[in-house]
Amino acid sequence: MISSLRAKLHRKVLNLALRVIEAHVARQKNLFVFVYNRAEDILIPITWKARGITEVAAGDGKRRPTNDWARLDEQLGYDGGIVVDVGANLGGTVAKFAARAGKVVAVEPHPGNHAFLLDQIRIRKLSNVDPLRLALSKEAGRATFYERESHGIHSLGPHNKGKVRSTFEVEVMTLDQLWQDRIGERIALLKVDVEGFEVDVFEGAAHLLDEKLIDAIVFEFSPKIHRMRDLPADAPLQVLRRHGYAVFTLDGQPVGDGEVPGLCDLIARPIRQ
Repeated sequence: MISSLRAKLHRKVLNLALRVIEAHVARQKNLFVFVYNRAEDILIPITWKARGITEVAAGDGKRRPTNDWARLDEQLGYDGGIVVDVGANLGGTVAKFAARAGKVVAVEPHPGNHAFLLDQIRIRKLSNVDPLRLALSKEAGRATFYERESHGIHSLGPHNKGKVRSTFEVEVMTLDQLWQDRIGERIALLKVDVEGFEVDVFEGAAHLLDEKLIDAIVFEFSPKIHRMRDLPADAPLQVLRRHGYAVFTLDGQPVGDGEVPGLCDLIARPIRQ
């Protein structure tokens, strides 16, 4: 009990100190502060919260339900190939992909996230990354983008995570169109993390999926958001199966028809005849 109270007090004092520093840094022109995890080679902008700079506040070292790239990287072979990162966020996964891929196409519509993605590319001197400020969905054009209180939960529509701070219009393409305009080669790996709107990305990639031009897909599966959108809980799985892809857990177990896992990462691969 005393230990818990001490930890809470420490966190409150740290958050107060961070707010003071944040206010000071905000007054400095073109100054940004990053946190670097040397062991995992992760570089991210500081969040100015205790949980952003301490492992204990982030979850006592327990694995997060999604984006567990230590496990994913072991199963995904994309050395020298094309990787498309949809929902590139601050560039953490982009940096991992760039170390092995021949080329990374990084798609991120949020202006702030995209700016930090560009910082990541400059700081790390990543010469094989093509950063694009746009969103991918099932139709091309313009769409309303929902900016939320945390950089990792913005989306192209309502969902159950965090408060909406603002909305604005963003450019939208389909993956088929993007492939036709800027890629034109087999995609070794497609990563999609767009907060419950993965099904829209897959629907906009019908040609690529039908022609089996994507060797592997890793995506966040968010059944709660699918239900909120009045979609079947397994909507993205249905689309992938319809186009001839099988879906697996990170442990390599097939996800059966009608089976609905909880929030997790899943992998899809083409069924070869």
